[in-house]
Amino acid sequence: MTVRTIFMALSVPLFLLMAAVNGAVLYFQEQSEMSRALTEQARAAAIVTAEFIAEMDDPGAELTAPLRQDAINAASDHIVGLQGLYLVERSGTLTPLAAGSMPWSPPVQWSGVNAQATVLQDDTSEASFFAAIHPAGEGRAVAARIDAAPLLANRAEIIQIILSIILGVSVFAAALSWFVAQRIVRELRWNGLYLANSAAFPGPEQTAGAAQLKIRETRDLSDAAALMNASREAAETRHRRDAERSNQRRDIHTASRQLHTETFPNGAFVIGDTEIAVRICGNVPPGAFYALATADDECGSTHVVIGRCLASEPDTDLANAAAARRFIEDNFVTLGRERCLSLAKQAFEIETLDWIACPGAQTDQHHTALLCDTEEQTASNAHRIVQNSGDLTPDQTLNAIESLLNPVGIFVTLGRRNNSAGQIKPQR
Repeated sequence: MTVRTIFMALSVPLFLLMAAVNGAVLYFQEQSEMSRALTEQARAAAIVTAEFIAEMDDPGAELTAPLRQDAINAASDHIVGLQGLYLVERSGTLTPLAAGSMPWSPPVQWSGVNAQATVLQDDTSEASFFAAIHPAGEGRAVAARIDAAPLLANRAEIIQIILSIILGVSVFAAALSWFVAQRIVRELRWNGLYLANSAAFPGPEQTAGAAQLKIRETRDLSDAAALMNASREAAETRHRRDAERSNQRRDIHTASRQLHTETFPNGAFVIGDTEIAVRICGNVPPGAFYALATADDECGSTHVVIGRCLASEPDTDLANAAAARRFIEDNFVTLGRERCLSLAKQAFEIETLDWIACPGAQTDQHHTALLCDTEEQTASNAHRIVQNSGDLTPDQTLNAIESLLNPVGIFVTLGRRNNSAGQIKPQR
């Protein structure tokens, strides 16, 4: 759903409900006031006429006099909506007092005893008339009847007014919702463009662009995004500065050490039932390397070869080390162990070269073996740590060696999985 749809779906029904409630209040209030006005009008006509008749000694004779009849007709003409003016006897007989009085149906129910001013209203849906009865002396009363047409006309008029109000309110609500949604959509769209291109706005232009946002939340959003962009730019600037400073300090030795770490990472391998852990500790020469090769013997065992190339430059040592590892791993099976290692030692200026074979499946002795290329005293201490490693895995054994000895060199430990390794003797 779009913002415009949401705003219209929420605001238009709310405005319509408010208009309907106000229209209902207006309708019932107008109807009540109109009913009260017509009722009071009928009562006033009945009371005034009844008071005059109550003072007459012989109402029947006096009211039939032409002069009195003309006076009553003239007075009744001034009563708006008067349908009839009647003299009501104790028996319920109606005698029209004004000319043009309509027949009264149903008949007036009045016993003549203790007659009081009474208001009658038709119970039908048409509400055809309002009537009032007021005592006019002993045994008689005056009844006045007022047409209810003004009430019905007022009802239709009020309904038209209410429908017009509801229609106007719905149009106003839709227009207002569209206007507010348009403002929000415009600011969100502009804010999106501003955030997407904030890096292209230099300082004053960026401030001027943010000033175009009139809604506080969108300004807060743009400020937060600007802060994030500033932090990102600061981090990028710091990273570039650190990279430039590092490049300025970098020489062939630093570059070779870094590339050596990437080329020969520390690792732990599982080959068959054997776990192999390799760790390059300290600042080893760039020519130090290790290789994993599978032998084509009866056991099909895997050999771990470590060595160190010695040339005139660090970059040459690193290149020879990488090439030696690739040569040994690719040709160990085809050339055989002795010939492959001999050719590699001659071709890549390898100064030291050691190897150790992983056990085959038929080996049943259990301990961890160590192969290392480091100083003699460090190697002796490392072997003692391996002999006392107990249930440590090969990788955990290397962690112990690195923590206790802080050595420099390449270390390889081998052991059966679950610390069950064959008896492996390092060979030179």
